[in-house]
Amino acid sequence: MEPISYVYTIPYVLHLAVLMILAYVELYEGQRMKQVVMQLSVLSLVLFYGLRGYVGMDIFAYHAVFRDLPTLWDWNAEDFFAQSNYEIGFKFYVVVLKSVFSDYATFQLVNTLFDIILLHCVLRRHATVSYAFSMALFLSFMGMVYMVDQLRNCKGLLLFFMSIRYAQKGMFGKYLLMNLLGSLFHVSSLLFILLYPLLRKQMSRRTVWMLFGMGIVVFFFRLNLFNSLVDWLISCSIPIVSKKLVIYMDDMMYSSVREMSFGSLYSFVGNFFLMYLICWRYYQRLKTDEKTRFFVNLFIVYIMSFFFFQWSMITSTRLPSLFVFGSVVLIPHLLKMIDGVRTKTLYFGFFSLYLLANITMNTTNIEYNYRNMMFQTDGLAYRWTVHQKAMQERERFAKPNEQR
Repeated sequence: MEPISYVYTIPYVLHLAVLMILAYVELYEGQRMKQVVMQLSVLSLVLFYGLRGYVGMDIFAYHAVFRDLPTLWDWNAEDFFAQSNYEIGFKFYVVVLKSVFSDYATFQLVNTLFDIILLHCVLRRHATVSYAFSMALFLSFMGMVYMVDQLRNCKGLLLFFMSIRYAQKGMFGKYLLMNLLGSLFHVSSLLFILLYPLLRKQMSRRTVWMLFGMGIVVFFFRLNLFNSLVDWLISCSIPIVSKKLVIYMDDMMYSSVREMSFGSLYSFVGNFFLMYLICWRYYQRLKTDEKTRFFVNLFIVYIMSFFFFQWSMITSTRLPSLFVFGSVVLIPHLLKMIDGVRTKTLYFGFFSLYLLANITMNTTNIEYNYRNMMFQTDGLAYRWTVHQKAMQERERFAKPNEQR
C-alpha cells in the first residue's frame, strides 16, 4: 500500500460532508431543526471516531501505555511512575479506565466519548449560530488529529475551551484552576494561563495589522524563530517543560526545518482571507458583539502563531492548533453577518470546500487509513508494520532538511 494517498482521506471527507449538510439544514431551517442537528452531529462523531479501529500515528504509544500501566486492583507504583514521559493526570485517568475496561478498543471508545462530552458542552455554550458547522470547523482545524492521535493534548485543549467562559467574566481563579487541571493531562495547558491577559486586552485594528505585517515578513523570509529560542526556553523552563522540549527536539520529524510547499502557501492564503474578514471587514461588528469579542483576540493569537512559527516543524504542527477555537466560533458568525441569501450561500460553499480541503491534507498518511470496529479492522501488528514503513519515508524526507 502507498504510504501517502488521497484514498485514505475519503472516509474523513464523507463524514465532514455529512456535518456540512447538517450545518446547511441548521443554518437555513432555523431553530426548528437545531436540536435534531445537534443529536445527529454527536451521533456521527461517536460512530465515526468512537468506533474507529487502530487508526493514527500515536496509537502504538498509547496502546503501550495502556498495556504497561497497572489497574487500581493490582496497583504497582513502580509501573505507574515508569511511564515518565506522560503527565501524572493522564496516567491516573488511564489507570481508572483500565480498571473498568481491560480491552484497549473499549478504552478508546470510552475515552472518545469523554472527549465528545467535553466538546459538546463547549459547542452548546459558544456555537450559537450553528452547532454542526462549528463541529466541522473544529475537526477540520486539527481537531480530528487531536481526537485520534493526541489523547492527552485533547483533554487539555477542551478544558481550555471550557475555561473561556471564566476568562470572559474576568474570573481568573476558576480559569487558572481549569487550565492547571488541563496541565495534568498535557503540560502545554500552562501556556493558556500565560495567555489570559492577552485574551482580555483591547487591540486596535492598526495594532493587529502591524503585527500581521511583521508576521508576513517572518513567513516569506522563512525565519525560524522557534529554534532560535528553544535553547533559552530549555535553560529557563521548569523541568517538566524542559524535558518535553528536549524530547521533541531530539525527534527528527519535529526538529527539522519546514520547507516552503503548496501546503504552507495554501495555509497562508486561507489564513490571510480569514484575517481580512475577521480583522478588517467585520472587525468592528465582531469586537462590539459580546458573543464574539473575546474570540477575536483568540483568533489573532492563532494567526500570529501561524505566521511567526511556521518554519519549525514542531511549532507549525502543534502551536496554532491550540488556538483554533477562535475560528470555530467566529466563522459561523461571519455567515450570520453577511447580507443576502445568495452571497451567504456562496460563502458557505467556499468555507465547505475549505474545510474539506483541510481535512484532506491532514489525512493522506497511511496511518489514517480508516477502519471501523463495527465492520472491519486491521490487527495492531499489521498496523505497526505499516507505520514503520511510513516513518522511514518521513525520515528520508527530513534528513536533507536536518543537514541544512
